[in-house]
Amino acid sequence: MVNTHRPFAQINAFSMQNGFLFGLWVIFAHCAMLASFEHEILSLVSVFMFLSAPIVLFLLTKQFRKTVAPEGMFTITQGFLHTFLNMVYASTWVALAIFVYFTYLDKGYVFDAYEAYLQRPEVIELLSQKEIQQQMAVSLQGMTIEETLNGLRTTPPSMFAGMIFYANLMVAPIVSLFIAFFLKRLK
Repeated sequence: MVNTHRPFAQINAFSMQNGFLFGLWVIFAHCAMLASFEHEILSLVSVFMFLSAPIVLFLLTKQFRKTVAPEGMFTITQGFLHTFLNMVYASTWVALAIFVYFTYLDKGYVFDAYEAYLQRPEVIELLSQKEIQQQMAVSLQGMTIEETLNGLRTTPPSMFAGMIFYANLMVAPIVSLFIAFFLKRLK
């Protein structure tokens, strides 16, 4: 039976559950990205998972609509709130996983693996192109790649977790609005 007396509580409850599932999806995408340093094929899996994240959100909100409003009206507000809260809860789980990973498990693996990747002959050749060097000089603000990696190595895990959480919160309203618009039902 659908609870129509407390709609926000209902949306929030579904968002907590779906946010956990969506958070697992994004965490596995990050795990595939980490594993791709040693198994390059997993970079395709990681890219697929990251690019399909909005589709997963869409499907979770569509399932929510099917559950709470199998027929009749489903408003943009309901869809927006469900998707937005879903992303907030998922971001919390992802940020927690990143914090735990960098605090207890990483031991420098990510930046060492990235540094090893940058030492490959084909990457060195690519990075030696004039256009790429100009773009890197601007993006690294005059620092070398080694200086940048050393700076990242000293960055506290809470900063990485916070950046992921903040980036997701910046994207969440836009994604939520699009999904809500496509899933609205006026009758």
